[in-house]
Amino acid sequence: MTGSPSPVQSQNHLPRPASQAPAMAHQRTNEPPHSTACYDADDAGLAACMTRLATPLSRPQRSPRPKISTEMTTPQPQFHIRDAVSSPSNTDAHYILSAFDSCIPHLATIGSATQWGSEPFSSRPNILSRPVSAIAAAETYRTKGEGDPVRVFIIEVPGGPEQENIQLGAAIYKANWFPEYIKSQPQFRDAVKAQKKWMYLDMLVTEFSARTEGKRKGAGAALVRRGREWAREEGFDVMYVDCWAGNEGKLVRFYESQGFKRVGAFEVEKPDTGEKWPGMFLKMDLTR
Repeated sequence: MTGSPSPVQSQNHLPRPASQAPAMAHQRTNEPPHSTACYDADDAGLAACMTRLATPLSRPQRSPRPKISTEMTTPQPQFHIRDAVSSPSNTDAHYILSAFDSCIPHLATIGSATQWGSEPFSSRPNILSRPVSAIAAAETYRTKGEGDPVRVFIIEVPGGPEQENIQLGAAIYKANWFPEYIKSQPQFRDAVKAQKKWMYLDMLVTEFSARTEGKRKGAGAALVRRGREWAREEGFDVMYVDCWAGNEGKLVRFYESQGFKRVGAFEVEKPDTGEKWPGMFLKMDLTR
């Protein structure tokens, strides 16, 4: 997800949500998605101001001279996207959970607190096993060619205090897989059964912390582009994602800006409260 509540821009199944962008409990049929993106509102801001001056009719109106800015601008660091790797300490898996944790306060500030709730992902029972198993499956496919295609990406930029890279977010892609809560939706059953080969953006998350400030903008979109490129390399023609549809559909619009089209809306009941979690199922045509 893309990318969902306790469902990995916080853009889409661990989950969603700025133009970046997303919840890994997709294996459980009774739990809302966690993936989807955590997005950054700074990705969509533009303000303009115009002043109109009265000019005597006897004089021709002249266009104002353009102002030349003397301010120095800091170039956006170049993103580096790598494969997550297994390790005895599960460093990359722990990073993914910490990225989700970082999104929870941010989501509350933008009116999306109910997307993932208030409990840190790192404190939820057995949740570490989800990124750990995804990373292991991805390594098996990448090194041995066994199983369905799986890929776990970590996006970074240089600039750490010891010249190390700074992680900005992560994404998980799975082939020929749908979350149970999508397969169980009556309105999607025909579409799901008709698919023979497809890619799924299971999780997308961007880290919201002091160390990523000024660096994370565009990271979610870059992770979607990398997943799209890889899916095409693997011969896939279509990719799906689902995400939280609350807060006026801001996260949905992020995915639409990346090339996804709406398949339909759905709801998942939260097992702890019984509340309805609103979601959107989306599809991307990879042949274009």
